[in-house]
Amino acid sequence: MTTPDHGPGVTWLAERSGLQPEQLLRDGAALMGALESAAKDTIDLARRLMSQDPATRTRAEAEARAVRNRFAASEGKSAEERLRERIAETLAKRPQP
Repeated sequence: MTTPDHGPGVTWLAERSGLQPEQLLRDGAALMGALESAAKDTIDLARRLMSQDPATRTRAEAEARAVRNRFAASEGKSAEERLRERIAETLAKRPQP
């Protein structure tokens, strides 16, 4: 049995949420929670990147580089495009209330 390639975005969100990618993609509430948490952390990172404190800014720059490297575009679609499509697919499959 082969393991599906969820791409770096889904894998990253799953790691952050403590779930396996398949679990995260089946649970719309968990997926939305993971996305919300990632958005908040991204805003926090942006604030630290603009810090007046050089040490804070340096640490934030290193963190931003690590995140960018993880999501660096590969052949074909970018990581952002693959993640966006996967989220849209998952939400479309979710039962409507």
